[in-house]
Amino acid sequence: MAIALAVAMNDQSPVQSIECRTADEFLDSLSPRGTYFREERSPDSYVFRGHADQRYKLVPSALRLGERICTSAGWREVGCWNNEEQIRAELWTIERFFGMGDSNGLTLPEDSQGLRKLLFDLQHIEKAQKGPNGYSVWPPNELLSLIALAQHYGLPTRLLDWTRRAFIAAYFAAIEAAKWKAQPNEAPIGVKSLAVWAFKAAAYDLNRIASQSLPPRVAKIREITLVTAPAASNPNLQAQMGVFTLRRKEQVALDAPADREPMDCVVRNLKAQDDINNRLIEFSLPICEAPKLLRLLARESIEAATLFPGYGGVAKAVREKQYWD
Repeated sequence: MAIALAVAMNDQSPVQSIECRTADEFLDSLSPRGTYFREERSPDSYVFRGHADQRYKLVPSALRLGERICTSAGWREVGCWNNEEQIRAELWTIERFFGMGDSNGLTLPEDSQGLRKLLFDLQHIEKAQKGPNGYSVWPPNELLSLIALAQHYGLPTRLLDWTRRAFIAAYFAAIEAAKWKAQPNEAPIGVKSLAVWAFKAAAYDLNRIASQSLPPRVAKIREITLVTAPAASNPNLQAQMGVFTLRRKEQVALDAPADREPMDCVVRNLKAQDDINNRLIEFSLPICEAPKLLRLLARESIEAATLFPGYGGVAKAVREKQYWD
C-alpha cells in the first residue's frame, strides 16, 4: 500500500492535512481498512465531504458571500448582513420551498399543522425574541428535516452536506474536477488539488453532550451538531448516505454580524482553547489525477448510476465515462 504524505500530522492537532500524490494513494488513505480509519470500531465514526477545489471553505451555502439566496425582495447575493437579515433570507427561502412543494402535491418531511404555523409565525421575527436583542435558536429543530431536504436539492441553507462513506465524498470531488481537467477554460483560476474532508462526528457529539456540565467557556463546543433527515422519501439521500452538520448558537443578537467562520477554524480554535478531543482531516490530491480517480471509483460501484437511482443516474454515468483517463 502506498503511503501518503502527512503535513502537520500529529496527535495534538485537531485539524490535519494529508497530501496524496496519486489516485491509488488517495483511495488507500480514505479506505476504512487504511492507516487513518482502520482502528475505528464504528463505520459511522467519521463523516466525509468532497471538494473539487481544495481551496473551498467549510462554509454552508447560505453563509457564503456572493451566493444567491431567495429574499422577500427577490433573489439577491448574500452580503455582509447582520443576523436578522441573514435569518430572514434563509427563512424566506425555506418557506418558498415548502409552499411550492406543498402546492405541487409533494410529500414534505414532518409536515403538520404545527409546522405550518411555525413557518408563518417565524416570518415575524420579533415574536420569537428572547430578551431585548436576542433571537431563539435558529433554525429551530422542527424545521431541520425540511431544511435538509431543501439543501439536498440545491437550495442554499445553513446545513453543510456530508456522507457516511469516504468514497462517495471522493466521487463528488472527482466528477467536477475531472470535468475541469477536460475543459480547462471552465476551471477556477489557480485550482491545483481536490480534497476530501473527514470529520469525527461521533466523538464531537459525545463532547457536545458532555459539555453541558462544563463551564461556560466551553459553550462553543455545543454549536456544531450532526443532523440526519428522513431518507425513506428521498432515494438520492439514501443512496448517498447523506448527513449534515449544523453550527447553531444557543442565542444570537439580531443586530450582530452573521458568523461566517469556516468549520475547520471553529474546530481548530476549540482544541486550542478548551482541549476538546476532536479530529478533522483534509485529504488532498492533484487535480490531474481526477480522471483516474473517477474511473477507479466506478470500479468500486461509486458512480452516478448508484448515487442517483433511476434512469437519469444511469444516463449521467454513461456521460461521465468521457472524463475517465
